[in-house]
Order: sequence, then structure tokens, then C-alpha cells
Amino acid sequence: MRDGRSCFRGRFGLIFALVLTGDAIASAVADENPNDGSDYYNEAVALLKASASKRKHDNERAFELLLKAAERNHTQALEMIAFELLYGENLRWDAPKAKEMFESLGKRGSTKAQLGLAFMHAAGIGTNSSQAVALIYYTFAALGGEPLAQMALGYRFSNGINLPQGCESALTYYRKVAERVAETTSFGLSTAVQRLRLTEDAEDPNSGTSTMMEENLLQYYKFLADKGDVGAQVGLGQLYLTGGRGVELNYDLARHYFFLAADAGSTNAMGFLGKMYLDGTPVTPADNLTAFQYFKRSADKGNAIGQSGLGYMYLSGLGVENDFDKAYKLLSASAEQGNVDAQLQLGLMFYHGLGVAEDFAMALKYFQLASQSGSVFAMYNLGQMHSLGLGVLRNCHTAVEFFKNVAERGKWSSILMEAYSAYQSGKIRSALTKYLLLADVGYEVAQSNAAYIIDRGEIPFPSEEERNQRALLLWDRAANQGSGFARVKVADYHYYGKGTPVDYEEAVANYKMASELQRNAQAMFNLGYMHEQGIGIRRDLHLAKRFYDMAVEVSPDATLPVNLALIKLSFLFAVDFFKQSLWWKLEIFDRAFGPYWDFYLVPLMCARSAAMCDSLVKEARRFKSFFTKRTAKDLWNSVTSVSNVGRKKGRARSVRRSTDLNRGQEIGRGPINTLWPGLNSPLTAGKELLEPKYLAPDPTRAERLLKLREGVRLSRVSLHPLERGWSGSGLKGRLLGPPTCLANEENGDSFKTIVLETKSVRHMTARLGQVKRISLLAVVGNGNGLAGFAFAKHSDSKLALRKASNMAAKRLRFVERLQNHTIYQDFWAECRSTQLFVERMPEGYGLRCHRAIKAICELVGIRDLYAKVEGNTKNYQAIAKAFFDGLQKQETHQALADRKRLLVVEFRKELGYLPKVVASPSHGELRSDSEIEPNEEFDLDDLYGHGRYPYRKPPKQPFWVTHESYLKKLWREHPYRNMEQVKMFHEDFCSNGR
Repeated sequence: MRDGRSCFRGRFGLIFALVLTGDAIASAVADENPNDGSDYYNEAVALLKASASKRKHDNERAFELLLKAAERNHTQALEMIAFELLYGENLRWDAPKAKEMFESLGKRGSTKAQLGLAFMHAAGIGTNSSQAVALIYYTFAALGGEPLAQMALGYRFSNGINLPQGCESALTYYRKVAERVAETTSFGLSTAVQRLRLTEDAEDPNSGTSTMMEENLLQYYKFLADKGDVGAQVGLGQLYLTGGRGVELNYDLARHYFFLAADAGSTNAMGFLGKMYLDGTPVTPADNLTAFQYFKRSADKGNAIGQSGLGYMYLSGLGVENDFDKAYKLLSASAEQGNVDAQLQLGLMFYHGLGVAEDFAMALKYFQLASQSGSVFAMYNLGQMHSLGLGVLRNCHTAVEFFKNVAERGKWSSILMEAYSAYQSGKIRSALTKYLLLADVGYEVAQSNAAYIIDRGEIPFPSEEERNQRALLLWDRAANQGSGFARVKVADYHYYGKGTPVDYEEAVANYKMASELQRNAQAMFNLGYMHEQGIGIRRDLHLAKRFYDMAVEVSPDATLPVNLALIKLSFLFAVDFFKQSLWWKLEIFDRAFGPYWDFYLVPLMCARSAAMCDSLVKEARRFKSFFTKRTAKDLWNSVTSVSNVGRKKGRARSVRRSTDLNRGQEIGRGPINTLWPGLNSPLTAGKELLEPKYLAPDPTRAERLLKLREGVRLSRVSLHPLERGWSGSGLKGRLLGPPTCLANEENGDSFKTIVLETKSVRHMTARLGQVKRISLLAVVGNGNGLAGFAFAKHSDSKLALRKASNMAAKRLRFVERLQNHTIYQDFWAECRSTQLFVERMPEGYGLRCHRAIKAICELVGIRDLYAKVEGNTKNYQAIAKAFFDGLQKQETHQALADRKRLLVVEFRKELGYLPKVVASPSHGELRSDSEIEPNEEFDLDDLYGHGRYPYRKPPKQPFWVTHESYLKKLWREHPYRNMEQVKMFHEDFCSNGR
């Protein structure tokens, strides 16, 4: 039974009563000797870690030892006991005693005790709620280095909760916690963080959305592994190694299954064994030699895990000498296979310039790839780059998001799983207390779960109003962090007046946010109902139907309620139509059945629908043919129409609407009201032939003609040449201002936007048929190396432009330029069926390329370049992607020299084709002739262009090439025709200086 209480009985309960009664607490902490009780405390902690709260005997023994350590004034043991009293999971819940112990420990400077007091005052547990007192205790605990207190202050500064909103203050606190997490996280053995939502389990317990591994499924995998299934062995080893999907950490079983899989030839298992021996576990002590052997066996077979581990060892010099070249090759090969550790290490190499030239743009690229797979180190480094403005524009809010994500992956995140397990076992009070603690420091999942428990009334509160207010506060905080379910609950609370006065307008605003930002089907359905009834918003049956249809598109589970709502809505359409007629104004139904008479008609409509379905089934049984199914008009059109091919050849009338050249004026009716027989009047009146004559002025007619004349666009609107774009009328090629997200940022005005492509697209939906949207491709840049592009769709062109430009601003990339005017080397790039050949050119050459590439170059800051597009030249998305990929893969001369360990030599005509060294290796010696492979490429065209060259038409010969004097000139210059080629050394561009 879930009564929220849990305690141990028998002898252990008696010991606890003897130790912590009366003045025993004060005497226990009066004189502290930190050396006493350490053995008991360490043994208790080892038992708790080993048991993982699953074996009751070990837990009882652990807390007996903790109590013995507490008797000897061991501070950490007293802290643990105080928190257990507060949680009420392993000890009987007693908040007053916990508060008393926290106050005693706090006087001697315990940061854990200060954290506990801050939480109790913030949540109002065991004392009256006081946010001011909570902030004081949080501040003191944070100054003492308590990470949860620092997170609580960072969360409050970030969201302006009881403190002035300040991003820089939040950044300071979150950075400290993130640094601590990054320092304590190992290379490859990080415990999985389970973020399980109680709301998902309540909506559909059998949906499979939970990441918890069922016991019977785990047993099935063990059965397969024992039978020799290598995939099951590797999967079980990973689960036991990281504790994923709720499986208890067990390094012994992880090693066992990895050994079985490795003996069967699994390279993944070898790589994981290398990780275990590299970082060290209780069953595999750290051994660099053994780790190297496993990594080597795995890497020799092309496994990404082995290549990553081996590259890391060469990079860090663990058990081997530092070799940046080998590390770079191994990590690059592993990163190409998507290995997150390799992507992280490559990012660190470019960030710190280890073996390669320091390149923040490449570091940012690899960190972003690694962060998408959940790498804690990658998120931490991204936070550092955004906070310091390295390779990107400095953005405090983005840095806070990254640091907060890292901070929430610390070892304290295991409380989330403890709370979930406590809830599943019926210890509701313990689960709620743990969720409230993490909710107060900013965990969105904890806020949602705590609000869910309070909302269900599983914990008693002094009053219903107080319970609703507490739940609304938690729902609102979770919604502000992006939870769509929480946003709907906030709207529901405002709609029903739970914990707040009824406010339909606020409910509509929250439903709209959940609908637009989180695409929540429940919010869309509720908006449809409010539009239908005119609650908090203007009544609009058309918008109601639109939101009902959107709810079905987002979630198929909403089909049944939406169909019922649409049946009622169709009836309301008919009622509104009849109410507009005169005879319906008697309002018979309103007087007879009241304002909700339409609800009585819903069953009748359902019966009518069933009868219609029955008649349709009977009709379907009748004999039908092509001629009986089609109408006469359809049959006639089928005879007179032409095929699509014929229509393209002009065999059918065009579907283009005809233009009204008269602008609505009738022939014979001009500015002067005149009678023209045969044009605007009959020729005769009886037997008399009429003659033209002036008529009396007609003000109505004159006013109508004036409106027509004013509606005519006499001349084109004058635009600045830069704003006209490529066509002068559309958005394509227009130079616009900075994106809205950069308007308030430092140096945000230096960014510009160019629209590369706009087109109308349509997609078929189940309810609305073909839905038209505007597809837009935009590029954003500052003309100084920073640029990005993005593609967006929206029903409104302005919103599509805004969405695309903001997305491009968030994907800015830094492009290296040679002397700030061209690229470093020629390159070839492709995307789908589009190929690009790009060549660097001397200063003053200009941009001779496709107009899309020209627009990108202007925003990047490239002034001299030649580019040829082959294949599909109309796919602007492919052109932009291929060009940006080629720019990102450029190597500076210094990076090339470091990678090849050779001199980079350049030959120029203005220098008499004499060699000029432009870069040399920044570390190490030049390679000797014996170290250079016979087939190694040194010419830049072959090195970066992969031997591909663009197709070029020979230039048209001028008319004088056949003239006698010109032929004599060629004969005189014939002995000197190869003078310039002879001057040049036929050496490759990469040379060792011989």
C-alpha cells in the first residue's frame, strides 16, 4: 500500500530509536573527531554501492554501520542519516529531526547540511516556506562548493526566480558545476542518466516508451548470451557496464560477457574491454598495456571503438609515446564511422592545436557531432566556446544551456532513478521528496514528476487550494523549460481555475504555445474546442475544424475524439446557417431545451451516420460500371480532353487565368458619361436611329471609375539595386538585414541575410487535402569569415524567412580565407547530382561563378574566386551544401605543413616563379626521402581535387589567328614558347625543401 512511509523493523529499528532520541542528536555532534567512525562509514558506503538498494539485508547492515559512525560524531555519516530521515525511504520519515540535525551540522560548516536546510525552507518541508531563508542557505552552501546549491542558484538567476534575472551570474554558477562533472567523468565509462517520466507511464503503461528493461526481457537476453549469441553478449555487457535502461551496474558480469564475445571474435567486445582496462574498474584494474592490446586487436579489424581507444592512447601518451600523426589518422577513421569518443578527441586536437593547427571552426564541428550523441565533454567544451566567443559569436544563453546539461549529468543525477524506483515500490513520500529536491535545482523531469504526484493527490496537503498552487508552480517551471505536457497542464489549471483564478485568455495563450512549439495534440484539440465554443477567444468554427484536423495529423490516437467533435461541429455549421434565416429567429430549441440542446442531438447524429453507412454498404453491392459511376460532365470531359503530354504541347487550353486588360471597364464607357449607340446602348429606339450624345453626370459611376484608376499600378516601385535581388520582383537574391535572433547581440548589425531560393510546395494531409507552404533557403554572414545557411518551411513567406534566417544564424561556421580575399586551395565537392569545381584566384579577379555561390561568397568575405557547377545547376540546396562542405574541409598552409611534415612552397609569376616557403611544420622535423611514399600526392590539384578537373570549352579564336602577320609573330616566338614553364621547378606544391 502506498502510504508514503517506510521503516525497518525489529532490532535495527530499536537501535535507531536509542541513538537518535531526545538530546542524543545534539550530543552526537557536539564534539567531532573526524578520524573516528571512518571505518564504519567506508564499509557502509561500500555496502550501499554494492547493493544498489535491492538487497534488504545489505541495506540494514549498511545503516547499522552508519549509526555506529554517527555515534562517533562522523560528519558524513550524520549527513547521510539526516537526508534519510528527510526522504523517509530506508528510515522512518521524520522532518523535524532531520531539520534539527541539519542545523547542528550547519553550525560547524557542513555544506550538505546547509543544502538540506535550504531545500526544506524552499519546499516548506518540516518548516514554513521561506524563499529568502532558502536563498541564504543556498548561497552559503554554494560558497562552500556544494554543486547542487550552485545549480539551484544558477537556475534561479537564469529564470529570474526570486532573484533578478542575470545570465552572467547563472553562467558563473553552472560553469563551476560543469567543470566538476567534466573532471570526474572518465574517458569512456560514464554511467547512463535515466530521465523517466511518470506521465508517460500513466498515459500508456504498455507503450514501450519507458527505457526500463523488463526482467523477463533481461532473462531472455541472458538465455541468448549463454547460447552463444554474440550480439546479446555485447548488449548485456554494455548494459551492465553503464547501468543503462535501469539495469544495475555490475562490472563483473560486464567483463564476463565481453570476454565471451571477444573470444568469439567480436571487435566491439574487444574495444569495450580496452575501455575497462584503460579507465580501471573494481574487477579490471587500470592496465595500459592490456588496454593497448585489446584496442590494437579491435582497430586492426577496422572497429571504430578500437581505433578511437588506440588513437586516444597515442594522443595522451598512455603506455606508448605520443604520436599525434597516428592519433589523428586513427581518430579520423573512427570519427568517419560515427564514434562519439573519436569525434570528441578530434575536437580537442583542433581546439588545443595538438598535432594540427589550432582551428576553432573544426573543433566546433566535431564537438557538435559528439554532443549530439550525448558526450559530456563535448557539451562542456561547447559551453566554453560559446561563453568565450571562440569560433562563434559569444552567446551567454547558449553557454548556460550547455553547462546546465553537463551539470545535470553529474553523479547526483542518480537520485532521479532512486526516486523512480521508490515511486514504483509504493514509497510515495520518499519519491516526492527526492523529486522536489532535484526540481528545486532545475531538473525539468523532476519538476514534471513532482507536479504529477501532487496533482494526483497521492500526498495529503492541508487544503486543496494549496495542493493546486504547489502543482501549478511546478508545472509552470517545467513548461518554461520546454515540456509540452507541462504547458498543457498549466493551461488546464487556468481553464478550470485550479490554484489560480479562472483565466480563459491565459489558457488559450498556453495552449497556443504548446501547439506551436511542442506540437502537442491535446493542446490542438483543446484550442479547437475553445474556438468552437468561443471561450476566451472569438468563436470561429472554421478555426475549430482546423485545430481538430491538426490534432489528428500529430497524433493518430486522437482520431476517435476528433471524429466525434467533427460530427458535432458539422451540426453546428448547419445550425448557424439556419439561425441566419428569418424563421429560425424564434429560437424554439433554446427555449425548449436550454443553451446546451446541441448535446441531445449528438446521439441522433450518430444514429443518422450509422444509417448512412448502412445505405452506403447496400449501394456498394449494386452493379456499377464506368458509365454509371461518372456524371455526364465527367464523361464529356474525358472525350474532349487531351493527355498531359498533349497539354504540354499546347493541345489544350492553358490553365493560366486570363488577364482582364480593361481593368473592369466596359467598352464604350469612358470618363465622360456618353451614349454610344451600338456599344453601350441599342442602335435604334423603335424606328428612329440613335445618335451619340452626352448624358447627365453619374456620381456613382464616376466613383467606381476612380477606384479602378487608382488601383492600376502605373509604375514599378523603385528599389535599391541591392534590394532588387536577381529578378527585381521576388525575394531571390535580395540582401536583407540581420536575423532577429542576432539583432540584440554584440556586432549583430554586421550580419546580413540573402535569400537563395523560394518556392511553393504542397503536401497531402488526411483532413485538409493539399496544404500549401513556402520553402525558403537563406544564407547569413558577416562578410568576415562567419556564415551559415538553413532551409525552412512555413505557410507564410515572412515567417519562413524569419525561421530560415534564425536557423542559419544558429549554424554559423567559420571559414578560413587566404589573405582575406580567396580560398586556400582549389577543391572539388558534390552533393547529390551537383558537382562543384572551385579555384582560388589572385586579388582583383572578382567572382565568376554561379549566382548562389556568389551570394555565399559575399557573406563569407571571399572576393576572388572561380567556380563551375556541373550536373544539376538548379538545386540551390545542393549547391549551398556542397560549397559549404568544401569550404569547411579546407586546410590552411600551416595545417597542411603539420600534417605532411613538409614545407609548403608556392610559385608565382610576379616572383619570377622562384619558390617561396609559405609554411613549415610547427613541431618535429621534416620527413626524409625514405619516409616519403612513392605514390604520395604533392600537387594541390591532385591532393584536394582528387584528380578531377572541370570541363571547359576552348575559347573562341579571334579573327586574326589566320592572318599572315600573326603567323609570322608566332614563328618568331617559337624558340621561346616554353620559357615560363622552364623557369618553374616541376616539383610538387608540398616539398621537403631540397
